[in-house]
Formats: sequence, C-alpha cells, structure tokens
Amino acid sequence: MSRVDKTKVNVIDLADGLTPHDEATAVRCKFILVSQEQEVTLVFGRIAEYKYHANLLERFCWMHRIPSGWEHKPDIYALYEKGVNVRGGGYFIVDYCGRVLRIFGRSTAYGAYDEDRLRKVLAGSPHFSTWEIDWEGD
Repeated sequence: MSRVDKTKVNVIDLADGLTPHDEATAVRCKFILVSQEQEVTLVFGRIAEYKYHANLLERFCWMHRIPSGWEHKPDIYALYEKGVNVRGGGYFIVDYCGRVLRIFGRSTAYGAYDEDRLRKVLAGSPHFSTWEIDWEGD
C-alpha cells in the first residue's frame, strides 16, 4: 500500500513578480523553505531588497503572525512557534526570457535547502511548473 503525500505547497513571491527590472534579462533572488504541519512554503525575494535570508523569514513571520524575533540582527531571525521550521535556503537566478530557473548555494544562517521539499514546491507551483529547472550539480 502506497502512502499518499498530502503536503500542501505555497509560494510567496516578494520579488514583485519574475519580470526583470530595467534592461536586465534575469532576476537574482534569495529563497528559504519554511515548513509547518503538512505545509511547505517557498519564500523568495530579490537580493537587492532582501540582503539576508533572515529578512525573508522576518517578512514571512510578519505575514502569518508567527511568534519570532531577531537573535542577531541582521542575519539571524528566530522562530518561537513549535512546529514551524526553516528548511534551509539558497539562491535563484531567474532567466525570464529563457524561462529557466537556476538554483544554487546555501544560506549561511539556515543551511542548505531541502532539495526534496523544494522539488515538490516547484513541481506543484503555477509559478514554476512550466519552467526549466537548472539544479546546481546537475
């Protein structure tokens, strides 16, 4: 008997969409994965606006009213609610013209992203389900 995965996936786009500003052909973003109960959320934003992965987490917590706070500003933001966890982070380069998402790196504060969870979010998301995904190391 196979186990059915009932994990809900979400994407929070803090990058004002995936269209490059100005004359750029790509958007550079940071991202984190946040899990809670049967849900995993990808939160991403432009590097220029979110210099630290912790800034993404702070925004996510503010949006969802999750108890949290700065442990070491500006780079470590902590969750105070049991069952809510950061599952790492990394970087995107979004090539809007080529519809390619390049994924690489890791968060210094929260570690490497959980690749299985990230693959699940991307596959289930209308944001990225039709994009080519270029995984670091593939």
